[in-house]
Amino acid sequence: MKKYLFLFFFLLFSLSAEVINLIPSVSGVLQDVDLDGNFDIVFIVDLIDSQESAGLENRAVFEYDISSIVPGSIINSATVNINETSDPVFGNTNLFGYAGDGVIDVGDAVRTDAFIGNIANGTVDLQITDVTAFIQSLVDNNDPFASFVVDNENLDVIYQFQGTTAGLETELVIDFTAPAVPEPSTYILLLILSIFCFRSRFKNNKTNK
Repeated sequence: MKKYLFLFFFLLFSLSAEVINLIPSVSGVLQDVDLDGNFDIVFIVDLIDSQESAGLENRAVFEYDISSIVPGSIINSATVNINETSDPVFGNTNLFGYAGDGVIDVGDAVRTDAFIGNIANGTVDLQITDVTAFIQSLVDNNDPFASFVVDNENLDVIYQFQGTTAGLETELVIDFTAPAVPEPSTYILLLILSIFCFRSRFKNNKTNK
């Protein structure tokens, strides 16, 4: 009987692994029209870019809804897969992460909460960037949105990529292990099994006397 109880508890509280591919719930460009450090305009667009020129600066922002990942989950791996259309040959194009709210506003341009890395390499391709630790921190804090901002520091050079363009989206791929959540009926079954085990043991004790 003990081995059946062990198996039952193992199945009840075992962990389940899952991989999800998310596309941005929203993407856009934030623009500082006079390079005073204050961003003034929000463009909600599919093809997004980050650039700095003599008269203005653009920063790309995109957000993902990760609310389906339950607190207590373990993030095994997470990557942002950026579908580039232009990539600077030199300099820094920095990717930052922050806990968003599903809405892009001008304040998001300076949300440099978590520095993830320089994502420019001079080659236009599918840029895959590891964000495992960042996503784990969001899940641990029960934050519903994983958000990113791209700051291209190269003067007069554009970093451009697909945000929410159908079929070409910049994906967030998350491999995670979630704790199993038993259904109410499972607890009833557990109670019945416990009563059965108790009665069986009680009968065996009476027989042995």
